[in-house]
Amino acid sequence: MSNTDARDPVHNGREGEITRREFLRHGAATAAAVAATAAGARLLGGAGRLLAQETAGPGPATAQPVKKSRVVVITHPEAILRDYDANRPVLEKMIERAVRELTGADSPEKAWKQVATTGDRVAMKTTRAGGALLRTHDEIPAYVARRLAEAAGVDKGRVRAWDRPDLAGADLELSDPHMLPSRKRQTRLRAALVKDVTAIINLPVLKVHSGTGASIAMKNHFGSINNPSVFHGWAHGEMWKSIAELNALEPIRKRARLVIVDATRPLFNGGPQDKPEYRWTFGGLIVGVDPVAVDRVGLDILDKKRQEHQGKPWPATDGRKVVDWAEHIGLGHAKLNHIDLVRIKLD
Repeated sequence: MSNTDARDPVHNGREGEITRREFLRHGAATAAAVAATAAGARLLGGAGRLLAQETAGPGPATAQPVKKSRVVVITHPEAILRDYDANRPVLEKMIERAVRELTGADSPEKAWKQVATTGDRVAMKTTRAGGALLRTHDEIPAYVARRLAEAAGVDKGRVRAWDRPDLAGADLELSDPHMLPSRKRQTRLRAALVKDVTAIINLPVLKVHSGTGASIAMKNHFGSINNPSVFHGWAHGEMWKSIAELNALEPIRKRARLVIVDATRPLFNGGPQDKPEYRWTFGGLIVGVDPVAVDRVGLDILDKKRQEHQGKPWPATDGRKVVDWAEHIGLGHAKLNHIDLVRIKLD
C-alpha cells in the first residue's frame, strides 16, 4: 500500500469581475461579512485552527499576512466499486487521511476534536436532490458520525445527517427572517440546520448546475432554506450573489466546521438532475473548512473535465461568479495563491 502527496505551486488565481460601483453599493453587507471573518476563529473554536499557516499575501510589505485556506483533494482508483456503489473501507480510509491532513494533527483524536467536541450538536447537510445516483454516499455521514463519537467524544445521539426530504414536523420550523442584500429578499433557515445546533458539516456532491453554474458546498445550503426558488436564475436573477450571501449569514457561518465534497462520480454538464452521459469516475473527495476555497478547487476539477470533453475551454462561468462574489464579501478565498492545496493519491 503506497500513496503520494503533492502541493500545488503558488500562482495567481482568477480575478473576479466586480466593479467598484458594485463594491460601494454593497458596502454595508461587505463590512458585516469582513467583521464576521475577524470573529470567525473565536466563534469556531477548533475549526478556526483548520486553516494553514499564515503566508504573506500580495501587495506592499506592510500588508497584513493572508491566512491561507487549506483544501485536500484525495483520490483512490477503487473508491467506486460499480455504478454508484461506494467501496466503504476505501472511502473511510480517504476521509480519515483527509481530516488528518487538513488539521495537521498528530493523532486521530486531535484531528476530529478540531471538527467537533463533547457537547456539540452536529447537523450534517447532505444532498439527495440529484436522484439516487447523484447524491451524497451514505457511507460518508455514517463514518463522520462514528468518528466524532469515537475520537472526539461527541454524543452520537447529537449528530444527525439530513437533506430536505428527510425533514418533518419540528425540523421544518423556520428561523427569524434574514435578508440577502443583492436581491433584497428575505429567507428563513430550517430548524434542522440551526436550532440547538452548534456545528455544521457540509456534505455536498460535485456537480454542474444548469450548464454553467455549479452546485457544490455553497449551493448545497439552498436546501437549508424555506424559499430557494425565489433566488433561482443564473442569468437575470443573480443567483450567484444569493448563494454566497446565504453562506455568509451568521447562523451558518459561525457554525461551519467542515466540508467534505463527494467527488466520486461528478457531473460535469447539465444538472441538477442526473445525466449519466456527463458523469465520470473521479474517485475523490474534496475536504476543507473554507467553502469558497473548496468550491474554487471543485470548479477547477469540473472545468478540466469539461475542456477534455469539449476539446476547448468550456468554463462553468456562473459557478465562477459565486466564488468571486463570496470572496468579495469576505466569506473565504477564491484565488489559488490564497489556497493551500494538498493532493493525495491513495492506492
